[in-house]
Amino acid sequence: MSFIQPLKAKFYTIPQPIRAFLLRVVVVFILWKLVYHTVLLPTQIPDAWLTHISAKGASVITSWLYPSTTITVVQVADIAERLYVNGKRTIGIAHNCNALELYVLYIGYIICRPAPIKKRLIYTFLGIAIIYLLNIIRIAGLGWLYLEHPRMVDFAHKYAFKAVVYFVIYLLWNEYSKQKDTAILEQTITA
Repeated sequence: MSFIQPLKAKFYTIPQPIRAFLLRVVVVFILWKLVYHTVLLPTQIPDAWLTHISAKGASVITSWLYPSTTITVVQVADIAERLYVNGKRTIGIAHNCNALELYVLYIGYIICRPAPIKKRLIYTFLGIAIIYLLNIIRIAGLGWLYLEHPRMVDFAHKYAFKAVVYFVIYLLWNEYSKQKDTAILEQTITA
């Protein structure tokens, strides 16, 4: 008990709007993990669909990189799809590569940060579209690297593409967080 009191006292020194934001973050995170692991993951909703449309989108971009080739997307088991260029396997897209966690991370911030509903909706749809495009470019880029520069695939997959995606998400959050609607923010915080 003795360590809880100082933590509680420190917590209440944090400004109320930040405390409210942090509380929302914790609640959204816990709710997401509960819903995902108890309902969505066992049924593969929306993982299977997101993986499929990510693979299809990447195949379109790959066809631009290799215009006179045959691009094929093949489902592998229930958890992945593979992209082939002229019958040669390039890359596998597992469910954890479908950007679901990025969508949730991005939208979670939008939900937790007070703003007018119109602004939230615009940034939600804009952000999802941008993240989707970045992800299919990432997948196609990894496939291209696999064919053209296989030694670079690991670095690009683990570091380069992640840095780009997270930087773009940060830029979107930064733009979303600009205080152009201060009156509405103050009303939301005090309510």
